[in-house]
Amino acid sequence: MLFYFIFFLFFQVISISAEDKLVHVHALWRHGERNPRKLFYGDLNNASAFPEGLGQLTKNGIHKFFILGQFFQLRYIYENKFLSPEYIHSEV
Repeated sequence: MLFYFIFFLFFQVISISAEDKLVHVHALWRHGERNPRKLFYGDLNNASAFPEGLGQLTKNGIHKFFILGQFFQLRYIYENKFLSPEYIHSEV
């Protein structure tokens, strides 16, 4: 019985000291805040109400994508060192 306890304890110590390595990232996110793609009949707004253009990201949507990019940069380049700071085609 003591053998099994020591055996179990040994593997617990090994698993705690083992270093995890990130090997793959699969990120999903929605398209962001956009203007409507087309105006419907009877809409009180006209195309000039959407300066970015119909179907395009709003200023708030652009800002949120910028914040998302900063998050990915911090997490996967600087904290986890998963990607290098310079663009290398083979890494992507």
